[in-house]
Formats: sequence, structure tokens, C-alpha cells
Amino acid sequence: MSGLHFRHAIVVGGSGMLAGCCRKLLTISDKVSVMARREDRVRSIAPQIVPIVCDYDDMGALTSALAGQVPDLLVVWIHQSKPELRRLLAACLTPGGRFVQVV
Repeated sequence: MSGLHFRHAIVVGGSGMLAGCCRKLLTISDKVSVMARREDRVRSIAPQIVPIVCDYDDMGALTSALAGQVPDLLVVWIHQSKPELRRLLAACLTPGGRFVQVV
């Protein structure tokens, strides 16, 4: 990841198996946020990570949680059967931002 730098990275579904990715993003990002259902799980990854507490299956809650968020990197681990969720997440990206879906 040499040479990469992000102003704001958001990881959706990052409080479990993507915790290592979240810690690595701290080294190349000004701000890292993790969206998860439980704040304590996000805080256990690293104290610098900003929790976004939300169940991404609740589209209303997700829309509210994303209000004002303008990441230039989204790393998402979501079910592939949710295209409307991917579209909603992608819509908050800064122009030219990167969308990475973990499968």
C-alpha cells in the first residue's frame, strides 16, 4: 500500500475479520470509521477508529448514519445480494473515490 493516502476511509462490516485491515488503514488515512452494530467491537480494534453504529440491513438507519460522511475509500463486506446497499454506499463516496468489496 505504499504511496496510498486517504482522507477518510470507511469500513462496513469491519469489526470482525477485517479488524487487521482497519488497523492498517490507520497508517495511510487521516480518519478511519467502521460501521458495525456494536460500538464496543469497533472500539476494541483501535482507539483512533471512529465508530458508526448502524445495522446496514436497516436502510433508514444506514441513510442517517451516512449523512455527512464523504469518504474517499469504502471497504465493504456485505452480502452480494444487496445491490441497493452497494448503490447507497457508493453514492456517499467523494468523486474519484475507491469502492472495495470483499467477497
